Parts: sequence; C-alpha cells; structure tokens
Amino acid sequence: MNYSEAVSKAISGELIRKKEGNKDEFLFYKKENKVSTDKIKELPIDIKPASFLSELKRDISFSGFFCMWKEGKVHCGWRPTEKDLEAEWEVVSVEVTFPTICKINVASKES
Repeated sequence: MNYSEAVSKAISGELIRKKEGNKDEFLFYKKENKVSTDKIKELPIDIKPASFLSELKRDISFSGFFCMWKEGKVHCGWRPTEKDLEAEWEVVSVEVTFPTICKINVASKES
C-alpha cells in the first residue's frame, strides 16, 4: 500500500512499517486525548512543565501524533522523509506489548 493508505490504517489503530524497512521497527498513531490535572504529575515530563500544567486546574489536551517503535523504545513525533512518502508500506501483523504509558494512548479501532 502507498503512504497515504498506510497513514489511514495507522490512524484507525493498525501498526505499520515500510515493506523494505527494518522488520523490528514500526509506526503507530497516538490518538488525541485529555489528561486531568491530578494526573499530570504522573506523566513522563520534566517537573517544571508538570507543575505549571497542574496549576491550570483544567484538563490538558494532547494532540495526536505518530510514534516509531525502534530499538525497544517509543520515539514520539515521527515525521516522514521523502523516501517514506514514496515507499511501499504494510500492516504489521504481530502482537506487541507497549510500555504502560503508550498502551493507554495508542489509537484503538473502536474510536
């Protein structure tokens, strides 16, 4: 499938990767979500932003974005290169366990 089709699959909750790419790497979409202020300090962000956000006394919205699973880590904010746009893509058909913080936020097929 082409890049555009692959993006649509990822947004609907599928894991994707380039056909000719590293088979241990894949992309997924972390959907938009809101976090209540009492949960902000539990997020893996620096203490100063966490303190500021928790003082706002309202839910904080996080936009959706693409992430790459690479070398056992989630790399947030992936953006395609020109080669990525021209590549053939495929859906990853393996079961994957993410660290807890990502498992909660990965796009689900129900949304």
